[in-house]
Amino acid sequence: MDAIAAEMVTDMVAGTRTYGYPVPDPVPPCAIVGYPTKLDYDYTFHANATTGTVEAVFPVWFVVARVLDKGARDALSAVITGAPGVKESLDGNLAGAVQICTVVDCQVEPITISDVEYLAARFDVQVVA
Repeated sequence: MDAIAAEMVTDMVAGTRTYGYPVPDPVPPCAIVGYPTKLDYDYTFHANATTGTVEAVFPVWFVVARVLDKGARDALSAVITGAPGVKESLDGNLAGAVQICTVVDCQVEPITISDVEYLAARFDVQVVA
């Protein structure tokens, strides 16, 4: 989770906050890495006392602005398709921290933080380590 957040810090627009874990009061624009929603262990080939390869899927929310803010839509478009967008930032190996990192899905959804509704994109990030 920290490697995902660190990769986004180096690639995203200056001033974008990143959180490597869910936080109670994030400040948009920001990226929030959630706990994995899927974990698969491959026990086929591994050394004694190890787990082998692990595949995990992490949700990453990129929160842009309040839903009613005029610039929220434009900010969201930049995150999804911009240079660098989240997919462009995360696809790779997270500076060698994992074998493979790939954004496999994106959904636009509102997210409520402290009773305020924000516009966000949820990216599902598949990691193999």
